Amino acid sequence: MGNPIKESQFFNQERETMDWEKRKVDLDRKLLKTFQHAFRNSKAYKEIFHSAGIELSDIQGLEDLEKLPILRMNELVERQKKDMPFGGFETIDPSKIRRIYINPGLIWQPGEWDYQDTSWAEALCSVGFKKGDRIINTFNYHMWPLAFMLDESLKRIGGIVIPTGVGNTLMQVKIMQMLKVNGFIGTPSFIMTLAQRAEGMGLDLKKDISLETALVGAEILPESLRSRIEDKLEMTVRQVYGTVFLGCIGYECRHMTGLHMPDNILVEVVDPHTGRQVEAGATGEIVATNFNISYPMIRMATGDLSMFARESCPCGRTGPM
Repeated sequence: MGNPIKESQFFNQERETMDWEKRKVDLDRKLLKTFQHAFRNSKAYKEIFHSAGIELSDIQGLEDLEKLPILRMNELVERQKKDMPFGGFETIDPSKIRRIYINPGLIWQPGEWDYQDTSWAEALCSVGFKKGDRIINTFNYHMWPLAFMLDESLKRIGGIVIPTGVGNTLMQVKIMQMLKVNGFIGTPSFIMTLAQRAEGMGLDLKKDISLETALVGAEILPESLRSRIEDKLEMTVRQVYGTVFLGCIGYECRHMTGLHMPDNILVEVVDPHTGRQVEAGATGEIVATNFNISYPMIRMATGDLSMFARESCPCGRTGPM
């Protein structure tokens, strides 16, 4: 076993610890750039904004954010059915698309050649993954994008990816043992499945398995399950929250004070009935805007409830959690 507690790392410390007022100025600039780009280059957004009576000059920054309509998944799906494959939300030439991902329900998503999103890389660094770590990525590489997003992000931080995907637990345990894998990415239930499989093979989890750190997501992580995994494997388990269309929305650092918002996304908590932002500490629906220049998602609703807590964190990251 390695050291179960790693110091919290940063992908870009200057930006992640930026004063909150400076961060808001930066988000203001990014929102305006993304809105104007979508207005000018996306067929779907032109129609959505015109239907809402919004002109290019109406949005100048964060203070105008609530003027923009909330985009829900059912509208994206309906537009894709009418305008295959991406519903007119794409803002780049089709020749610049590297992959077409297929999400459940035959919902299509473009993958650009030059992957620029840094939000997952922030999450990976926050739990302590670093250059040279051997990390199994057990998310599904078949059709949908999450495994590829994390794969590209591990490349950014210098991690060595072992693309195991899902299933074949016997082989995965052998891979972990033989390659002395020290990092895991996947669902919390699957890492527990692998631990139980290793025990069934007669392995001593604390001697024969070298896992130190896990970044888990795509499922709820009860504290009871986190504790069981950490106790069994003497490792650190932290969770990440996001969607395939928006990217990473929040991630834990080792202090577990809440979910930190990445630098490259704008997150709101709103009243789901009015679309108006709620005060810090009040529960509402998570709505987020990414700054994806190829397939921007502006005020996209997640259907998930949460709240902002404007508290500082010992790790040094700023902004609401």
